[in-house]
Amino acid sequence: LERFPKHVGLLHFYIHAAQIAGDSKAAVAAATQLAAFTFPNEDSHLTHMPGHTFFDVGMYQQALDVGQRSVAMDYAGVDCCHPGFYSAVRYYHWHNVSFLLYAMVQTGHVADAVAAAQRADIPPLLARALIANSEWQAVLDIPYTKSDDPTIAFARALAFAKLGDVGKAQAQLAEMAMPSAPAWRVAIEKAKHSIVTAQIALDQHDDAKALQLLTSASAEATLGDRLAGGVEMPTLYYYSPHLALAELALKMGDKKVARSALEAELAASPRSSAATEALARLNGTK
Repeated sequence: LERFPKHVGLLHFYIHAAQIAGDSKAAVAAATQLAAFTFPNEDSHLTHMPGHTFFDVGMYQQALDVGQRSVAMDYAGVDCCHPGFYSAVRYYHWHNVSFLLYAMVQTGHVADAVAAAQRADIPPLLARALIANSEWQAVLDIPYTKSDDPTIAFARALAFAKLGDVGKAQAQLAEMAMPSAPAWRVAIEKAKHSIVTAQIALDQHDDAKALQLLTSASAEATLGDRLAGGVEMPTLYYYSPHLALAELALKMGDKKVARSALEAELAASPRSSAATEALARLNGTK
């Protein structure tokens, strides 16, 4: 940061401080100011930083802009200078791409998220993008071994269930080990198990059981993100149990459950267009 005006560092840390304090609204001006800077490629993290604030207040278009720029800077830095893994360019790349994918999903650019994840060549991130775009067979085409990132095991279990292969979904589900700690990860893994089991119930035409399971998944996801503390984005943004619950509840005519699920989605992703539009339809204002 010594290469830049001192207030650049202050903007960076103020964004973090406001997020930790649960008051990212206070950092919008700081984030907007930081986003206006043009930095050298090796400082893509500074370009990325406003995304923390933009996500928390639902400014997804602005988050998409800094996300695209930061990832492009990473690639330019790698192409130019072949930095080592522990350079800022490589070290933060996963983080930068993760932010870009969430921004793309929230702004409706899901196919672009798949392309971005494919270019990054990071299998767990590709799995997330493919889930978000409902490319179930492509999920199963990702190379997999039991020791892989748990995101891929979840993606495969859900893909099998979505494709109606209950046997393989259940077998894959059995490979999804339940952690004993930390508490936030336990909650998120419980949510994943409930999501897959709910889809299996739907395959078996048991909507009531699926509704119960998705209700549990929604609650566990909310708990997991809360326990994680300072989470930059909903852990299961790429397959929101809140939106899945709302969709099924509406299908079953349970508007109360649907409304509660959509409100949970908005708490997780402020100003989510999917939740906002669904809630407007539910309330008869659209």
